[in-house]
Amino acid sequence: RCGSGPNLVALPQGLLLRHCATPSRAAEVLFSLCGDGREASSSSAVSNALAALALTNNALSQIEAGNFPEAEALLTKALELKPYGGLHRILKHRAVAKLGMIDYSGALEDISQALALAPNYSEPYICQGDIYVAKGEYDLAEKSYLKCLEIDPSLRRSKSFKARIANLQKKVVEVDMT
Repeated sequence: RCGSGPNLVALPQGLLLRHCATPSRAAEVLFSLCGDGREASSSSAVSNALAALALTNNALSQIEAGNFPEAEALLTKALELKPYGGLHRILKHRAVAKLGMIDYSGALEDISQALALAPNYSEPYICQGDIYVAKGEYDLAEKSYLKCLEIDPSLRRSKSFKARIANLQKKVVEVDMT
């Protein structure tokens, strides 16, 4: 949860790993530990995973810049590579891009897929809540945010999460006044 990139710890019994010189080598080691039995060096799985990571990082920059269609296209390419792992994160990011494009049904579809892959990952619930707020479905937004807190209670202290809750409460009051 440090926020500075993908963090991973693999602790197979009796194996001590030291510094891996390159991301490619680290991916090969991880694939051999966690993969599907194929030889990492003879497989395109490692290169696909690294390419998907690069596309995802580029897409995140596009999201930050507000270029949602480009981000969505990059994330779609990342998904087409069928990388080993991380699909739920790519789907969540693509949902954010679709939300930025006001494609609520597409965003909810991606979030549903992300949650099917990783039901205990809190970030899709935040995104789902944001989508429901944008759609004006405040009861569903509240349920999503509460589920997120159930999974990760520490988010209660997050400034960005508090801002989401305050925004939701403001929207509910506005609806009640009309």
